[in-house]
Amino acid sequence: MKKAELNYVKKGKGPVMLLLHGFGFDGTVWDMMLPELSETFTLIIPDMPGFGNSDLPKDKPLTIDSIADKIDEIIEIEKVKEFTFTGHSMGGYVGLAYLDKFPQKLNYLALLNSHAFEDSADRVGNRKKTLEFIEKYGSRPFIKEFYKTIFHADFKLNFPEVYDSLLKKSSSIPAESLICSTKAMINRPDRTTVVRKSNVPLCLILGDQDKFMILEQCAKMAELADFTDFHILKNSGHMGLLEEPTKVSGILKKTLNFQKKIH
Repeated sequence: MKKAELNYVKKGKGPVMLLLHGFGFDGTVWDMMLPELSETFTLIIPDMPGFGNSDLPKDKPLTIDSIADKIDEIIEIEKVKEFTFTGHSMGGYVGLAYLDKFPQKLNYLALLNSHAFEDSADRVGNRKKTLEFIEKYGSRPFIKEFYKTIFHADFKLNFPEVYDSLLKKSSSIPAESLICSTKAMINRPDRTTVVRKSNVPLCLILGDQDKFMILEQCAKMAELADFTDFHILKNSGHMGLLEEPTKVSGILKKTLNFQKKIH
């Protein structure tokens, strides 16, 4: 049997849900949600290339589309016919690429702190500054600054041990992985047309203190889909899966009510 290039964990029982982490993390970022979700879903939890126990590709540049292809290798190996793709941040960009390339396999797409729009000129400029910073100073100083921007203001105060554990783990990510992933995000295409033409139901989950998401823009994206379940977390920044894991788990469990039927 062919072996998947990406490391992944499989657990739980029920309909299949794939959980894909975002930039600066690995599959363990979902751990707080697994006890509840695994009672309802068979969970497939990969590490993206360069994160966790998955290696960066050696033969070609990393792209959002190439990650979607590697995710589909897992889906084929596991003989999954239909599933829900749940992606956080960069993982949501991969989910949208998967929707573009393999729509017949998705019965639901859930995006946490993610969107279908290409980067604005300002956002591209900020990502290029990120590249320069990482190339000059390395992973650890970048991650320390990155963490200051992604959480709700009270998260570090309320959960200092969790914050410190996450920070320590993220700080060990190789600089090359952060650089390649940042370039992949810069080069990704706009996928609003994909959302508009798709009949796969969509769930959007945003934090009201997310510094990377524009609420009005995401509301416009929600209007593009045939069906959108739109949620705003009142006590979250960019990391609702860690800041309000029980609430996010509850939202994801309700996706069973709206999944597209695939025959």
